Amino acid sequence: MMRAVLRVACLALAVAATAVSAQVEIDIATARQLAAVLIRDGQPLAAREILRKLLAADPNNPRLLINMSRAQRALDEIPAAVATGRRAFRHALSDEELHVAARVTAQALSSQG
Repeated sequence: MMRAVLRVACLALAVAATAVSAQVEIDIATARQLAAVLIRDGQPLAAREILRKLLAADPNNPRLLINMSRAQRALDEIPAAVATGRRAFRHALSDEELHVAARVTAQALSSQG
């Protein structure tokens, strides 16, 4: 198993109420998990930056695209979230990925108003 390392800029980390920008090295699997946690915890901007770097290396990864769509929606980037969700659907490799990609696309479409 090849262990890839990714440089990730972790933006706007709150440390004692002060925003700090730090750069750390983490493996790709950890970066994917971190992006998902950041979205869940209401930090989509930081998640988007991580996902941009991950997608640069693996542009058609449906799970990364799904999380990018979620981050974009949370940032009110609705047209981008819809397009990314559709792209995730096109590249889905399993029924679960198809289902989740369809759901995030529908959620983004419903945010259009």
